[in-house]
Amino acid sequence: MATPRDIIDSVLEDLERPDFQVKAEKEFYSALKAAHGIALFQRDLKSKLVTTITYSAANAQTSIPLPAGIREIHKFRFWQTYTTVPSNEILQEAKFKNAILDVALTDYYGFKEQYTYFIRGNELILNGLPEQVAAINVTAIYWPTFVFDSLAGDYVSDSWILQEYSSVVRAYLFLALSRKQSNNDIKASAAAFWQEQYNAFLTTYSRETICLA
Repeated sequence: MATPRDIIDSVLEDLERPDFQVKAEKEFYSALKAAHGIALFQRDLKSKLVTTITYSAANAQTSIPLPAGIREIHKFRFWQTYTTVPSNEILQEAKFKNAILDVALTDYYGFKEQYTYFIRGNELILNGLPEQVAAINVTAIYWPTFVFDSLAGDYVSDSWILQEYSSVVRAYLFLALSRKQSNNDIKASAAAFWQEQYNAFLTTYSRETICLA
């Protein structure tokens, strides 16, 4: 399995630009997200449990910390009690709609749609949630992680694409960095390599794509 460092070193060699080291490190996560952004993949659909819940009686809005890495929310599950595990699921039939994308502007605060949500900064705001909710499962398409591990002394990621098909990540990084230099032959080579890897990757993993309804 190629590591982020392996990919960066390989791309810099093809570019013949060792001075692009810092640029490559800054660009890598964008390349990784671009690979995951080719489609919605089943393996990027995950659930995260949130137990920090703030209810405002003034406007009947519930605020929770926005789970890190959310790309697209799929659904919620609400639990009435929580100790070590959530239990007593409630609002099982309630479908929360995105107040920005799926609800008319005149109904932003739930005059017609009882259950809505929207993102405000680092918060997820839900309308219509009863106060007895103690825990919320947020099922969503999440971006992969990409952090510097001080113990390993290098960048690490939980990306399954990086583990299984790192060449498409390399293609995105090569393409992005080729545009930051002036050699047209390298730009053309990077574009051709990206197209080849994009097509091959999508063909290989097309059965894993999903549509969120």
